[in-house]
Amino acid sequence: QPHTATLSPCVDSCLGDTCSGSKMKSHYTYLNIPDNVKTELKKLQNTLKDESYALGLQKVNLDNAHITLSVLTLSSERRKQTEEELINSTNKLLDSIKPKLDISFGGLRCFGARVLYVAVNETSQLLDLKHEVEELLQKEGIKVDVPRFTPHVTLFRLKTGKAGSEGLLKSLASNAPIPSLKSFTATKVFFEALRNQEEKL
Repeated sequence: QPHTATLSPCVDSCLGDTCSGSKMKSHYTYLNIPDNVKTELKKLQNTLKDESYALGLQKVNLDNAHITLSVLTLSSERRKQTEEELINSTNKLLDSIKPKLDISFGGLRCFGARVLYVAVNETSQLLDLKHEVEELLQKEGIKVDVPRFTPHVTLFRLKTGKAGSEGLLKSLASNAPIPSLKSFTATKVFFEALRNQEEKL
């Protein structure tokens, strides 16, 4: 299902038209999260809401929860395609990659004072899949724009206009009970457009 990307602040900080001279970031690849795991993530989110609200954070809509692999830019040739043609042809291309990848979760972490997230364990298999996908897409004129990779699922983000406190958020992440979330097997990689910059975290 198409949805908005969840990106780390290293991506968020340069999601405008330019970033160190690069072209605009416009698309991303991701792994879906099963509904039963989303339900567990929502329960975890609810247990943390009071402490998070006190730090000026707001809940992220976990109906769209997924794991971003890469944020991408298009070659000039690719930008000539209609969006429908681009999405359909690229997802068909990605069908040639058939992962059977076990995804498991770590503890709570934060990106500065802005984001509280659940870490996804960064296994060699996950990195291998990411690189395989990027190499395939690069041959097709779709290039990685943000090489830094922090696999995660965002639970809360700082409300607009709030200052936040990195120290207090780190304390919350460190002292909260370690979440016990079910692992799952990812069997497909998806490609989609970044649609709504306001929901990027």
